Amino acid sequence: MMVAPPGSFGPPLYVPTRRGFSCLPGCRESFTATAHIKAVDEGGRGGGRRIVLEEVCEVPLAALELGGALQRL
Repeated sequence: MMVAPPGSFGPPLYVPTRRGFSCLPGCRESFTATAHIKAVDEGGRGGGRRIVLEEVCEVPLAALELGGALQRL
């Protein structure tokens, strides 16, 4: 999961379209997002035992880009 404060997104950027480059709707970027990463490895199925290994990581100052209808800020 990635999250960013709504006010941290810049103005719409130009993107290529069928009619040339346009910023309507374009895309918007934030460079102060936080990425929350969770990795799970379910192994050890042999012998009837189930071993679950889990690692959680948080990455600050990640980049998040939203384009088209996803930029409802």
